[in-house]
Amino acid sequence: FDIKTNLYEALLVSKLIDTLQGNYEHQEPTPSIGVITPYKAQIAQILKQLETDELYNEHVSIDTVERYQGSARDIIIISLCTNVARQIRRMSQLSSDGVDRKLNVALTRAKEQIIIVGNEKLLSQNAIYKELLSTYYQFDYVF
Repeated sequence: FDIKTNLYEALLVSKLIDTLQGNYEHQEPTPSIGVITPYKAQIAQILKQLETDELYNEHVSIDTVERYQGSARDIIIISLCTNVARQIRRMSQLSSDGVDRKLNVALTRAKEQIIIVGNEKLLSQNAIYKELLSTYYQFDYVF
């Protein structure tokens, strides 16, 4: 049984959107923010939090990676919503050359900035995500 929501990540995504909207409130046009997450239940959790915090507006969209395919946003926040290690294997879709197609699509939807939210301890148990984290650490992008 896997929990397909993560309240902590929903709260963090809301805080990130609040900060980003505050940072860009005088910029024209207002940057678009997309939130990508693997589960519809997490979409609902994030949406509920954004509505509670009065942050959901026409500049913010939330959906699964499959639904984002072919579109882009200025800023992408990826909420991986991992609560147990087996969820990482299920959300991956490896090509014959070992590339995670879903992760690749998610990472290439951002025009300007990408933010990844997830459980570092769980993600580092997967070779692909461990390499991704290693790359981010190399450039001091992990907080």
